[in-house]
Amino acid sequence: RRETHHAQGWTWSLYSQNCVQLLRQLLPHLKIKRERALEAIESQQVRRR
Repeated sequence: RRETHHAQGWTWSLYSQNCVQLLRQLLPHLKIKRERALEAIESQQVRRR
């Protein structure tokens, strides 16, 4: 029983570490996409005027 619980905790920590790494890799891309989207929206508003 103790061993299986320990294994679950170990896999969970590994999983969370992978998630953190993925987030760190994705965040810059998301920021760039958001900035580009905002720029596109602003340019569209300018065109409407």
